[in-house]
Parts: sequence; structure tokens; C-alpha cells
Amino acid sequence: MILDRTRPPESHLLEKLTVEFPDELNLSGVPTITVLDDTNPIVFLELTLGNGKYDEIVGGESYFASKMLSEGTRYKSSEEISEAFQNEGSFYEITPTLEYVSVRIYSLRKNFQKTLSLVEELLTKSVFKEEAFGRIKAIRTNQLKNRLAQPSQLATLKFNELCFGQDHPIGKIITPDVVSDIQLHEVETFFSNYFFNNAKAILSGDFNQSDLRSLESFLGRMPLIIRGTDKTPAKSDFGHHELSSEDGTQASIRIGGRGVGFSHQDYYPLRITNTLFGGYFGSRLMKNIREDLGLTYGIHSGLLNVGSDNFWMINAELNKENLEKARIEITKELEILASSPPGPKELAKVQNYIRGKMMMDMSSIYGRTNAFKSVFLKELNWEFITEYLDTINDIKPGTISEMVSKYFMSSDRITLVIR
Repeated sequence: MILDRTRPPESHLLEKLTVEFPDELNLSGVPTITVLDDTNPIVFLELTLGNGKYDEIVGGESYFASKMLSEGTRYKSSEEISEAFQNEGSFYEITPTLEYVSVRIYSLRKNFQKTLSLVEELLTKSVFKEEAFGRIKAIRTNQLKNRLAQPSQLATLKFNELCFGQDHPIGKIITPDVVSDIQLHEVETFFSNYFFNNAKAILSGDFNQSDLRSLESFLGRMPLIIRGTDKTPAKSDFGHHELSSEDGTQASIRIGGRGVGFSHQDYYPLRITNTLFGGYFGSRLMKNIREDLGLTYGIHSGLLNVGSDNFWMINAELNKENLEKARIEITKELEILASSPPGPKELAKVQNYIRGKMMMDMSSIYGRTNAFKSVFLKELNWEFITEYLDTINDIKPGTISEMVSKYFMSSDRITLVIR
């Protein structure tokens, strides 16, 4: 059969998403999901540990505890740790996030159990030495100095502070002075009392029953704890705020306000509205303000869901001479979308984009695992994934305008300008 390249392939509307949901297990008291896929002889394991910044006392403990784990154990130096993982065809990532520390392991199937032994050594036999701690503090201090000197980075930190409050774990800005003051014994105390709190596990790829038993045994040997954490609600500072920057040419804008949680009836419509307005390359903000007017070299909108708090936000990076005009145009775009629903062509474009992204995410084991991870960690129903498609297919243009009016145009809004 000769392929006719002058005709596009047939296409059809994605009306239903068939998803095989993960298995839910309890391994040594640890809530676990598994996603089996034997396409490639690779196993992926992610552990989420603790409550991130919510458990910190002085600020920064979660970050430094995570970094110290790679600095050596009782039996291996940091170089020997890296070499040991390489010898097994594996590698690991330890990443502190706002709400937990992520420990990720990528392993060849045949060496998964050996890799688990290396991870166990990292997590239970690490040695926190002053010399390594001082080196990490110096690196972190330089990173923060550079971040605070950049308008875009300063805007992100300050916007979080305005959204959550300066005394809130998420809103508190970690400065070089905070890093200078933190002591190794404070990091060690955090590691002992909080690091292994509320653990969860996600296993995917080409694993077998023997691997599951090894994982259960591994988790049973971890110093896991279950400790309640008070996730203090945000105290937002609504209104207009301006800060000056040492940068002579660049400026940043942040605009945002209260959003809704995953279980709220408006979450799906608001998520679709955000995509149309500024959540992908074909959005209104990108097309009208970046491409047509050329006012910014980076602009988008997004939703932030942390703990029990939810926000929407608009981010723009631009030259200082375009600052006022860009701010006016952003407001104008909001007003237009609030009063005039999108046309069928524009809405269909967004619907197709989201459908395509969902299909792409579900086509690979790692895409599916990440989708399941979000639902798992937020303790939602698995139908959360498929119900999103129903809303995408059924949403009306008027609902888009309703969401903009209800949330984006709310008087409880934060505007931050870094100039």
C-alpha cells in the first residue's frame, strides 16, 4: 500500500479515556501504588518523605538534610556512592519540594534489589559532617544571592510571601542570613524527628513479586514515623505591591488570587480557563501580549495548589520600558475574556490541546505514573483523571467567562511589580 502524503490521517474526537488504574498496597505500613509495564526492563521507585517546609522550624532544614544524604555514609564517600549506583546501571535523585522530599530511583530490572540496598545505605547510614555541611551552605548562599538579584526569581519568592504570609512555611523567604545561621545539629534534629514522616511509595515499570517483597522488607527497615503536621492556612496580603531591583533593564509582574482545591466543582473549569488564557503556547497571553504586541519575552498563567491553599497566578518577564503597558494589556485581556466568551474555534483548539496532552501523558509508563502520583498524594479518587476529560468535552464558552469573572477578576487580588 502506497502512503498518500497529500491527505492528512483520519482523526476522531477523544470522547472516553480508558485507564488501567494502579494497584494500591500497604507495604510495611507505607501506602504504596504500583504500575506494571514490561515494555522496557527498567524499574522506577519514588519515595515521598516528610512534609517538606511545613515541618521546618528555622527554615531550610529539609533542603540541607536532603543534600547531606549524598555526602557520604559510614562505609562510602560521596564519590564511591555515585560509582556504586553506576556499577548497577542505576541512578538516584533526592529532591526537596514544598510539601515533601522526593527520593527517586531508576534501576535496571535485574539490579533493582541491589539498588535498594544502596538506597537503604544512603537513607539510614549517612554521616552528616561539618566540612560537607559548610560546603553546601556556601553553595546555597551563592545560589540565593544570585536568585535575589534576578527580578524573576525575587518576584517568585516575594509573591509566595504575599500569598501565604511571611511567617508561613511556604511564604517565608530563605535568605543568605538564614542559611548562615542554620546549624548542623538543627538539620540532624530535623532529620531524626521529621524526615521519615508520612512516607508513601510509588513503584512502576518491569518489576515482579520478588521485587515487591524486597521493597516491603526495605520499607520495614526504614525509621518511619507517623506524625501529624499542622498545615497552617495562608494569610494573604492582597493589594498592589512594588519592589525595586538592582537589575537595570529587566522587570517582573506577578498577579494572582485565590483559586480552588482539586475536589471543588469549579476546579476542572478553572483549569481549562487557565489553559486558554495563559497556560500553553497558543494562549491569549502568549499570542496577544508576547507575539502580537511584543511586550514580554515570557508570560503565562498557572494554578498553585499547596497544602490546603490554592491560588491562580499570572507571571510576566519583560523590559522595564514595557512594564506599564504590559500591565494594562493583561488587565484588558482579563476584562475581554470576562465579558466576551471565546469563540468555538478558539475553545476547540484548547480542548484538542488538552486532550492531546492527556493522551501523550498516558502513552508512556512515566507519564502515567506521574499522573497517578498527583492523584495518590492528594488522596483523590482515581476517577479524577477520567472525569477531567468529561469536563473538557462538555465545557461551554460561557463557563470560561464565568470562571474569569469569579476568580481572575476578584477584588481579592495580589499585584506585585519588580522594577
